[in-house]
Amino acid sequence: MSDKNYLSDDQNWDEIFEDEDQSLGETFSKISKYWHNLQKDMRKDMNDVLDDNEYHAFLEDLKSDPDTVKYASDLKKMRAISKAADKAVSVIGKCIDGAAALLNAKN
Repeated sequence: MSDKNYLSDDQNWDEIFEDEDQSLGETFSKISKYWHNLQKDMRKDMNDVLDDNEYHAFLEDLKSDPDTVKYASDLKKMRAISKAADKAVSVIGKCIDGAAALLNAKN
């Protein structure tokens, strides 16, 4: 992933945390928007191992060539790590959303 700014063009982190006119819920709402954009980008980067059809096709290609069969186990490990990372990022996003809702964020 690159150094993308997932905040809108008119925002930065300092403004989010130093805006005294916004509620804590609004702060979490802004963080949530950032997080979900980051998550979407991360999923695009991991699509080949998260998508079942892509993964199984790639795995079969690796297994069919004696020169690449040794990489099949690495692909399986990469998929397990990618799935765990995707779940963790998703849970964090839900926690941020929950905090925003709990603190009465304005969307």
